[in-house]
Amino acid sequence: TDGLATVTAETPGTIEDIVVREGQRVAKGDPILRVDMSVMERSLEELKTQLSLAEDLYARQERLWEQEIGSEVEYLQAKTQVEALKNSRSTLLAQMDMAVVRAPFSGVVDRVFAKTGEMGAPGMPLARIVALDDMYVRAMVSDHYAGRVTPDMPAEVIVSGVDTVVTEVGRVGQYINPANRTIEITLPLPE
Repeated sequence: TDGLATVTAETPGTIEDIVVREGQRVAKGDPILRVDMSVMERSLEELKTQLSLAEDLYARQERLWEQEIGSEVEYLQAKTQVEALKNSRSTLLAQMDMAVVRAPFSGVVDRVFAKTGEMGAPGMPLARIVALDDMYVRAMVSDHYAGRVTPDMPAEVIVSGVDTVVTEVGRVGQYINPANRTIEITLPLPE
């Protein structure tokens, strides 16, 4: 299946909460775990306070400017300060959202590698999600069959100890591997 992903954190931090259990079904976008956001939450509170003051000053400066009192520079500085703080807030909220690791697609939580209290970092495997939809078998066939094996051709997948699966060839590779003189074929498995 192509529905196999090892999820990692986008932002470094201490793992605060693991929301799922191994074997649990998840939908795309569901939270898997959360990285500690306490520092970011305090920064957000500071930004809210600064933004409130800046908006108040801007409103006062705007009223003065409409009455042709004060300078244009003071008015533009107050306006720019409000816009800059709003942009900073948006950036911080996006960073806080990155502290929640989410399922990239619907599937099953196959394994959780992380533990509460451990550090999570970008690139560090935290959990594995598997979706068993659209499964297929990828096989190598001798180049002797190149041109004779075509998409939609009937095929059987034989696995010892398992029933034979009747399917058809889904894709035929165009590249002949020079190491073993084979071409790759893909056989979709029925549900």
